Amino acid sequence: MFMVRKITRWITWFMLCLFVFFSTSKIVKADLIVEPEDAFYRSHRNSCTYVSRFYIANGEKGYSTIYVNPESKLSVYKVTNETEFYVGFSYDKSGTTWLYCEVPIKANDGSVTYKKGWIPDADCYLKYDGIAFYNDHESELSNYQGEFKDYQVKNEILVWLYPGSGEVVRRFKELDASHISSVYTDEDGRDWGYLGYYFGKVNSWVCLSDPEKEDLPVKKIVKEDLIPPVEPEWSPMDGEYLPFLVAAVLVLVVIVGTFLLIHKIYKHK
Repeated sequence: MFMVRKITRWITWFMLCLFVFFSTSKIVKADLIVEPEDAFYRSHRNSCTYVSRFYIANGEKGYSTIYVNPESKLSVYKVTNETEFYVGFSYDKSGTTWLYCEVPIKANDGSVTYKKGWIPDADCYLKYDGIAFYNDHESELSNYQGEFKDYQVKNEILVWLYPGSGEVVRRFKELDASHISSVYTDEDGRDWGYLGYYFGKVNSWVCLSDPEKEDLPVKKIVKEDLIPPVEPEWSPMDGEYLPFLVAAVLVLVVIVGTFLLIHKIYKHK
């Protein structure tokens, strides 16, 4: 009986550890990180390139697959087309560029967790942003001459993704105009100041002509020939179900092993 109680205690501790493993496998921190806690990235750090931009899924099947790493066939998640996600680093392998991404998963209660892994750049595209706008209009830019330094803020200054994007990325009660480097004048005669970096927000734009107006004309730049989104197909070996599969196998092994051990003990009595 002593041996049976000992086995029972061992099983209890094992099941507790299994529960902790199973629970934490579904939790992903949403903190912004400089370098990912990713095994493949750590072992290939010198071959990775810093990106820090947003991409949008656009896989041929209507969804894109995110893998454990560029050398693995095991998937972490399947993301529906049109889903936007952050890319921290890229890695080139045999002519294919892989992107380390963090895909937001929104729960019914409004909370957000993240699925992290590697996706081929062919299965997504770069979201048009402040950097892209700057590069496309670089020949039209002029140097900032202090046009905004005496502006008195009435409520808050809006910082936009790019001129005409319709997407406000930050709001400030005050703005240090010394961070504005270049000025772009749009077709309606509005001046826009380019912020390379300002309080954690990079490569964004301020409408110098009307810095607090929110209903500015929207002239969004959208990629053509997009593939319509399709709900992903899942298999038991996909990362979404892998913790369940691992847990089921471990539980089965424990049950069978315990049964055989108890049977052996009573057989020798």
